[in-house]
Amino acid sequence: NELNSVVLVTTKHPNSLKEAKFFETSNINIESISETTVIFEGTATEAVRLFPKNINVAALLSLAGLGSHETIVKIIADPNTDKNTHQIQAKGKFGKITTTVENVPDPNNPKTSRIATLSAIEKLRSICDDGIDVGT
Repeated sequence: NELNSVVLVTTKHPNSLKEAKFFETSNINIESISETTVIFEGTATEAVRLFPKNINVAALLSLAGLGSHETIVKIIADPNTDKNTHQIQAKGKFGKITTTVENVPDPNNPKTSRIATLSAIEKLRSICDDGIDVGT
């Protein structure tokens, strides 16, 4: 395998992280975060379990790379951001790749990005355009 490590650093506004399972057992009060704060660092497996509505990028990245036990995820709460930012760093025998994506949160569901909603809509349209009827 040419790939040695994959790290995802996701930064979101604290409001986008509310109600995550993580806070059920954490001593972090998401309401009181007033500066950029790392709230989680661990494997993608843990991140997806603790933030199931917030970190779907980690699940997808795990499938495309080293797997969920080897992909490292850091989640940052930043009260000064208005974006969902994902920085991905992959290292291997080939060198290093770093990419950053800044997504606008969906206005109806700030836990996800607007582009994720648009992607789901487009996928449903493509299924329907192929002659498959969904529903009655």
